[in-house]
Amino acid sequence: MKIEVHVLKPDLTIIKPELSVKVTFLAGPPKQQTSPLVVVPKKAVVGEGKDTTVWTVKDDRVTRVPVVLGREFQDGFEVRQGLEGGEMVIVVPPTTLKDGQEVTATAT
Repeated sequence: MKIEVHVLKPDLTIIKPELSVKVTFLAGPPKQQTSPLVVVPKKAVVGEGKDTTVWTVKDDRVTRVPVVLGREFQDGFEVRQGLEGGEMVIVVPPTTLKDGQEVTATAT
């Protein structure tokens, strides 16, 4: 379908004559995100399926937290359940970690 559009205040550095665009019409109104999106690095995720966890640090102690993952992004996963956001997560957890183990947090 060909549609002609007239731009009221065109930015001529972007819009050129005979410019073509691709338009997608939505079936309904777009979904609004009701809660913030929580994303963790891929390397922080341990296990798969029902045994998927991440390690968090609070008060210098580690805790293994079960998570339910959602979408996969280039460098991380959406966490749908298990984290609220703002937790300190161990990005590359060693296999020797144990629940309640004392650790020292460092920024890299």
